[in-house]
Amino acid sequence: YQVEIPLRTVFDRPTPARLLEAIRQTGETPAPPLRKSGQKEAPLSFAQSRLWFLDQFREGSTTYNVPAALRLRGDLNSTALEQSLETLIRRHGSLRTLFREAPSGEAFQHIIDLDDFTLPVESIAEGDLEEILKREAHHLFDLREGPLYRFRLWRIGERDHLLTLNIHHIVFDGWSFGIFLRELAACYAAFRQDQTPLLPDPAADYSDYAQWQRRWLAGDLLDSQSAYWKDRLEGMPELLTLPTDRPRPDIQSLRGGHIPVELDPAAVAALRQICRENNVTLFMALETLWAIFLAKYSGMDDIVVGTPLSGRTRPEIENTIGFFVNTLPLRHNLSGHPTFRELLGQTRQIALETYAHQDIPFEKLVEELAPERNTDRSPIFQVLFALADETFDLFDLEDLEAETLFPEFDSAKFDLTLNLGDYDGRICGHLEYSSDLFDASTAARMARHFHNLVGQAALNPGQPVTGIPLLDPQEYDLVVCRFNDSAVPFPADRILHQLFEEQVERTPDQIAVQDGREELTYSQLNRRANRIAYALIAMGVRPDTLVGLCLERGVNLVASILGIHKAGGAYLPLDPLYPTERLAFMIQDAGLRIMVTDSDLEIPFRGERLLIDDPKELTGFPVVNPGPVAAPDNLAYVIYTSGSTGQPKGVLVEHRGLVNLALAQSEMFGVTPHSRVLQFASPSFDASISEIAMALVRGAALCVPRSDTLLAGEELAQILIENRIDVATLPPTALASLDKEIRWLKNLIVAGESCPPELVGKWSQGRNFFNAYGPTECTVCATMSRYREGQLTIGRPMANTQIHILDAHGLPQPPGVPGELCVGGVGVARGYLNRNRLTKEKFIPNPFGPGRLYRTGDSARWLESGEIEYLGRIDQQVKIRGFRIELGEVESALREHAFVYGAVVNPFGKEGEKRLCAYVVGDFETAELRDYVGRKLPHYMIPSVFMKVETFPLTPSGKIDRKKLPHPEIASDKAYTPPRNDTEKVLCAVFAEVLGLEQVGIHDNFFELGGNSLLLVRTRSLANKRLASQLNITDFFHYPTIARLAELLGGVAPSPQKRELPAVQVAAEDAVAIIGMAGHFPGALTVEEYWDNLI
Repeated sequence: YQVEIPLRTVFDRPTPARLLEAIRQTGETPAPPLRKSGQKEAPLSFAQSRLWFLDQFREGSTTYNVPAALRLRGDLNSTALEQSLETLIRRHGSLRTLFREAPSGEAFQHIIDLDDFTLPVESIAEGDLEEILKREAHHLFDLREGPLYRFRLWRIGERDHLLTLNIHHIVFDGWSFGIFLRELAACYAAFRQDQTPLLPDPAADYSDYAQWQRRWLAGDLLDSQSAYWKDRLEGMPELLTLPTDRPRPDIQSLRGGHIPVELDPAAVAALRQICRENNVTLFMALETLWAIFLAKYSGMDDIVVGTPLSGRTRPEIENTIGFFVNTLPLRHNLSGHPTFRELLGQTRQIALETYAHQDIPFEKLVEELAPERNTDRSPIFQVLFALADETFDLFDLEDLEAETLFPEFDSAKFDLTLNLGDYDGRICGHLEYSSDLFDASTAARMARHFHNLVGQAALNPGQPVTGIPLLDPQEYDLVVCRFNDSAVPFPADRILHQLFEEQVERTPDQIAVQDGREELTYSQLNRRANRIAYALIAMGVRPDTLVGLCLERGVNLVASILGIHKAGGAYLPLDPLYPTERLAFMIQDAGLRIMVTDSDLEIPFRGERLLIDDPKELTGFPVVNPGPVAAPDNLAYVIYTSGSTGQPKGVLVEHRGLVNLALAQSEMFGVTPHSRVLQFASPSFDASISEIAMALVRGAALCVPRSDTLLAGEELAQILIENRIDVATLPPTALASLDKEIRWLKNLIVAGESCPPELVGKWSQGRNFFNAYGPTECTVCATMSRYREGQLTIGRPMANTQIHILDAHGLPQPPGVPGELCVGGVGVARGYLNRNRLTKEKFIPNPFGPGRLYRTGDSARWLESGEIEYLGRIDQQVKIRGFRIELGEVESALREHAFVYGAVVNPFGKEGEKRLCAYVVGDFETAELRDYVGRKLPHYMIPSVFMKVETFPLTPSGKIDRKKLPHPEIASDKAYTPPRNDTEKVLCAVFAEVLGLEQVGIHDNFFELGGNSLLLVRTRSLANKRLASQLNITDFFHYPTIARLAELLGGVAPSPQKRELPAVQVAAEDAVAIIGMAGHFPGALTVEEYWDNLI
């Protein structure tokens, strides 16, 4: 009928009568005819242009080879086979095509004549087959010199041969392979009988198609298709952020592997029925399931998947060998709670629209959308789905038994590609993965999870996809039960001071606590605590009564905590250095009516005070232990933490969790009656109670130094040495200030901030080095680990604690997949004081067992070992140009610079135009720091603005107040800088000529000016000719401005200024994630300022 009708019409009008009616009603203008011209030269097609660029960019790469082999058993006529291959080469111009460059730098196709053809034949042993297949698959083609095919026949036995085939993708595709095999069989059958093959000539050569394509897409068609795709992909994410085993490299190596995949027959049968019921194809169903899988793995709901289309929209080229395949994106919206059935309808709509707009080549789409060019990933999409529609296993070569073989895959063009085929009712194939990013075990786990997903969705298509689990029963048992096998007997009916009293009976005369002014034995400390308890009981303290505790560090602080517990109350620490306004809020919010304090401390409190430094206050009260008052489920303490509303919130912690903490940590950290434990943390932070508790339940001596001696490097070292401290919990800042070896310090717990690898390497030698994690809401600590060489994790669940890493919908995540870290067990706090709504939001029912879970807001993932990798705060993730960025990761990279003492990164700008600003304390040059970070992070994570600040604004609790950071100072657009020498003049001229600009300055960025990969090839070619240079394609990515290129050509590669630093033996490359702590910093408002003062 010579009309174009959309594929949608076939779906909407599936009967011949209705389809004929649609054809008669169409007003579409047919495409111009495609005729065979016989020309020897032609422009590159759009698809070829991209492969031409990639071939130059990746010189020596065999990634775009299309290898295969035929195992031929029987009486082979090798002469007929040779004649058949020669016939195919003469029939199809693509197989005789070379690629040349015009003087302008533009490439073109050049079709040569075939003089003669000989099929090489060699004899090999059966054991050589695998090596032959691998070696032939990696043959390196020269696109300029050719030929772009390689055929070899290998004699294994008298009646057993192997034919290896390898053709470059720039002249060949999957559909072409089917044509190749069909025509090879027809020719072989004819030549074997000494007959001439009767094959119709191809209606057009590929070179004819390339010219036709460029004419066809030069007018309104390109505009209309471009408009559709621009609208369809508006605001799409530029990167699918899958969890990887390694950071994404600056340049893809394209190395990869593959994992076999075969779907369950029952699931496939159910899936086919669903397709019939919903009028969708099997491709649409499987591609939808792939998008669901990717959404679950990435945590994203805007998923872009590439899919190959044959590109043969004209009947004239259906039997032409060439590179016609076109890869286009399918974008899925999985927001909300759609069912699989609902998503099928969405995919049907998306796919049919894609088919209707498939004439635009992918290369043109990239050019039109102009996403930022990067060498670390593919543009627009990074994952692919393909469903094979050719069955090569049915290939028949006359009387021979023919078996199609494909070499092992060791390359990957995308992060992930799911290749499936429908073979006699079986759905099978392989998952191709980039080995830059993924281990084979990770890819195998992905394949297994996709298999599970298909089965669940096919059997229940009406359930929301958010509720479909990835885990099979065995893996569910692994992450929910076996990884959480942490049950340990402990005295759940006791509370902390009772364990202390038992220790008093065992070691009454051993030193319990000392502060440099006073020391008490266990018996003396117990008697003082008892007097405090009786005094508080007389003041009306009962179970769950909150008692304010506002004291300087020292012996009396420890005695008061024990006394409050013995009275049945719970203590609320109030730091005397806090601003009066904050103290007043906490006192009012907690409803305090009783306070333990010193007579010389001024605090805004009008209730009853127990002045602990006045001997008369405790005179006359008994020294014997009071009887049991509180129970394990009564409150032990309340700690105020920062809140998102700007006001702090009180966390209600019970005795049972505190007892479990004391016994678990003292066991893990090796605390004994011979230990000497440093009490370092401020009493306003919960880490302090863990230090106190683990010492006093084991009979250790607790050293409580004065505040003004804790962080001064030399003085802290003296405290550790003079007191022979062998158990200490210290932040990395304190460790960094210590230049002496503390030989008694045998058990070191690092806390408070990420620990640089060099500190880990230094301080983990010759001692037990521990890492712990836990929010206040989980009684200080939830996971612990002992450092092992090269392993920096937050460890495993602490005794009687469960960790569940859940997706956004509450399903357990498999190992390797990030989710929110949720904590269950005896340490989970009661909730927030006077914050019922927030308590219900953060403390949720435990779907895996009794009790509740606390949602930490932290991102983490299970490792295969059962340990946990901490990934940062979820609420510190920002989205910029579609990229999800963890601010902590950028900050960590900045802090690794030797002359950066502190760094905070914040997003700024309105939605859709957000950028990052780095606020940095230190001695640095912006250009140097930008280059330094650029060597550690992907481009999209590099801050746009770097601001040097003297210090950071703090919240009352000592955390950085991001809301009060100064507004970024943005420099105006670059002014034009003219060339300074002949080299820069030539480069400026080349840039301007290729980019079509009147003027280009030496600091203008090629890609920011609109340069793309195709223009880059011309730019490099012209620059090399005019300068007689040898610039590589990669040079333009590393040095994208004329000034930097000219410097490179001058013989010195641009690099940031280097400062000589003493070599440090690094034990590992990752940072340690640990529990939060605080300390006093004399003469400084921040840790960074204090450190600066020390220097």
